[in-house]
Amino acid sequence: MTDLTAAPDSGVETSLSVTFSSPAPFLTGPDGSAAVVSDEAPGAHAVPHNATRTAPARTLLIFIALLSCEHGKESLVWQDVEPRLPASEFRRKLSFERIRHATPPVKREREGMSIRDMESTQRVGDMKNSDVLPGGDQSALRHLNTSRVLQLLYEGTPLTTNAIAQVTALSRPTVRGIVTALVTERRLALDGQDATRTGGRPAQRYAFDFDAGRLAGIHIDSDGIGVRITDLGGTPLAEAHRPIPAALDPDERLREAAGLVREHLPADGPPLWAAGVGTPGIVDARGSVRLSVAIPQWSGVHLADQLHELLRCPVVAMKDTNLAVLAEHRTGAARGTSDVLYVHLDNRLGVGILVDGRPFTGRTGAAGEIGRHPRLGWKDTPAKLGGGPGEARHMVFTRARHGDPAARATVDSYARAVADGIGAMVLAVDPQLIVLGGALAGAGPAVLEAVREQLSGICYEVPPLTLGALTAGAVAVGGVEAARDLARGRLFATDQPGG
Repeated sequence: MTDLTAAPDSGVETSLSVTFSSPAPFLTGPDGSAAVVSDEAPGAHAVPHNATRTAPARTLLIFIALLSCEHGKESLVWQDVEPRLPASEFRRKLSFERIRHATPPVKREREGMSIRDMESTQRVGDMKNSDVLPGGDQSALRHLNTSRVLQLLYEGTPLTTNAIAQVTALSRPTVRGIVTALVTERRLALDGQDATRTGGRPAQRYAFDFDAGRLAGIHIDSDGIGVRITDLGGTPLAEAHRPIPAALDPDERLREAAGLVREHLPADGPPLWAAGVGTPGIVDARGSVRLSVAIPQWSGVHLADQLHELLRCPVVAMKDTNLAVLAEHRTGAARGTSDVLYVHLDNRLGVGILVDGRPFTGRTGAAGEIGRHPRLGWKDTPAKLGGGPGEARHMVFTRARHGDPAARATVDSYARAVADGIGAMVLAVDPQLIVLGGALAGAGPAVLEAVREQLSGICYEVPPLTLGALTAGAVAVGGVEAARDLARGRLFATDQPGG
């Protein structure tokens, strides 16, 4: 155990102790409060922990930063002597004290640093790696640091070099080298100068360059192909739809999809970074179509791999309804809801499941394929509303709402069959929200009320129901979101490419 006695401006001494033990060190305050100090990764890292004691007009806040070094361990303590001051004054009044554990001595390169420099190389926060890891691979470390800078600017606002250094815990020379290289590579862009008055030349701000590449969302259906092109932030730049014959050969169907994407990517424009594609059927984790009833000869197509060859970019493939539920979660009717059941109502019925904010596919990709159950009769349910375009089927619901007995009987029969399948899914996964999408969602509240009424006799408690906000374009929008996730994962990967 190592003790520290700190005397704030009030003159009231406060004793704290640091105990190095297994599995993790902890900090104990005089009031009995304790905070665990994380030691979850090798190398230098810092995690904030609080141990507080209330004194007259004073609160002592301790940040312990544990450094795991080859020859021993040491801790750095920052003491809040005036917590009510503005942040800038607060930093200047921080006192610095070193605690040594009873281990062999370690190198003291940091002893001459100012508090500001110490914050830059070992900031307390979520970023846990310093510029130098003892015995580490420096090329791997540079890749890791570059990923951290990219993630910070991708997910946040434009920042100056000094601000990036403070947030990432990297030194300013390291940050300057990284941002210079990233600007050259068109990953970052210059974003004006900092307006804060510092008495010197205004500092340059840097922003992630969302225009450096393109993303594509693709919907391959039985009778058409839909495409959505966006920048790397998901801002739409182009949308297109092309009808195709239902009996089109699989290879030709794929070439049509790739061609439609290329038509909306200028030859001299930014490259395509990633694509997400959705299609009806069972699609496994490798992006292969295990089974498709809606598209002839589509079963067995290696969708992700074949589009990767045609588009020359990473491709992720999923069942169309899973991309639709992802789209509604990210940008549509299910924003802020992590467990969602999406039901596609059109010439065919389908289900997409979202669990913890991610599409749930199950072991083989068949999760949600409730229509396979012969006793539910989902295969024949769409025909209950008659043939013809969506508008004609919408009118059945409208007539039913206005008291037409024949239309009412038709809607009841349709809603009962749909609710049987939805009810089984609700009892199995207990979603927070049900989203009704597809062309029949255009019938509006009438379809919502009809399905809700039938569900009340099946479920213990009917979850909230809502209409989809994205209708026909939901799958392509979800494809873009899946492509964003794929590109983001590769962009922020902590391992080196090819490693």
